[in-house]
Amino acid sequence: MIHAVAAARRGGFVVLVGVTAACGGSSQNADRAAKTSQSGCRTGGAMSDGPVVGTGVLLQNVVVDPRGRQAGYRIYSDGRLERRPSGKPWVSGPTLVPEQVDRVRSAIRGAGIDRLEPRYEPTPAERADAQSMVLHLHTEIDGAVRDVAVVRPCKVPAVDGLIARVNEVLKEVW
Repeated sequence: MIHAVAAARRGGFVVLVGVTAACGGSSQNADRAAKTSQSGCRTGGAMSDGPVVGTGVLLQNVVVDPRGRQAGYRIYSDGRLERRPSGKPWVSGPTLVPEQVDRVRSAIRGAGIDRLEPRYEPTPAERADAQSMVLHLHTEIDGAVRDVAVVRPCKVPAVDGLIARVNEVLKEVW
């Protein structure tokens, strides 16, 4: 459906055109896209393209700011650790010992990431205050890959709890 609005201004004429398209897909996806989570954020919908994930990554936590700059860290299954300062390339960090990697795996398993929707975003009322920061969380454990995007100011307790537990491990090496 095409919507057109015309407005006359001194010395000019402006036409704004908006296009609304109906997308195919199941009604379940449409229902999920409109569902509100316990945190008051909308859930479901399509997963946005997240940051590139390297091969063998156990967990990747990246925040993308309104200007598209990425910052975060990745932990590989073999204990390698990389971090990415805001807008800079990935840099190698210290290596986690096997016990620390096991604690990260345990944190992932205990967080319930597998029960989360792929995307959480502010409701229209919250969107006016949104900073357009997006947290992209990627996990791969026991052969299961999981990607979750959280558009701030939304908070997802399972994601925040996982990050807090992993940060306790990272404090030991950084």
